[in-house]
Amino acid sequence: MPANCSDKHKSVLQQHAPTTPEWGHEHVGVRMDRHGPVPVMDMTWKIKSDGSIFRLNGSEISILDESTNQSICVEFSLNLTRQLNPNHSQWTFSLDGVVVEPEHTYMLSVFNLPEPMSGDNGIRKQITIPGCGASSIQMAQMCLENGSLWDPHMATNLSIDKEHKKLFIVVGFEAAQYSESYQVSIQSNDLYYSKNVSKQKNRISLSVTFELDLWQLSQCEMLLTIQPFFVQCKNDCWRPKKMIDYCPCKYNF
Repeated sequence: MPANCSDKHKSVLQQHAPTTPEWGHEHVGVRMDRHGPVPVMDMTWKIKSDGSIFRLNGSEISILDESTNQSICVEFSLNLTRQLNPNHSQWTFSLDGVVVEPEHTYMLSVFNLPEPMSGDNGIRKQITIPGCGASSIQMAQMCLENGSLWDPHMATNLSIDKEHKKLFIVVGFEAAQYSESYQVSIQSNDLYYSKNVSKQKNRISLSVTFELDLWQLSQCEMLLTIQPFFVQCKNDCWRPKKMIDYCPCKYNF
């Protein structure tokens, strides 16, 4: 059974130490814990099927979050009496359900015990967890609260009042579960307008109307941006964008 690592390990001469392990595979996914669905990593390693397997008494696994410098260490006690497992393949062990953070980089280390007095019988690997946009972890609670599943279905309706030389832009979109307020903006060259809108009770669809003077528009294209304010990412969330071309509307009048 895994336990917390001890700072002190018995060291032996090189010829009495087991050989280095080998990497298996890693898997990143989502698993339920008491806080809900969380992103986790599973990792495996293999024991070489040579004579030194009978000198092996355990493996130490260290996982360092290089983004925060936090680490965990787990120790497995092993007592193998055969070079191969009952399926006649290498002995393979796993550490499952290590909670990780999206876009963080981790250094994985595995050492066979006992360690040699000189040299190193460990292996190391660096792995970067994908962001919340990856399908493997987008269902994690922290990703949901960052808007990982939000599809705004942005739509625009343009009309021109030639008599008063006005352009009206109606922006419609669908609100997200974990964002109560939004800032909708349009910009073109030096022109910039924004409006704030909040989600109404029992209403998913939101709309904002911009009224512009035609003389303000020096080119046909304008950039529409919707900025959500999700629980996790606050003011630094993904912002869907869309280009608006008002000229075809203008020429139809």
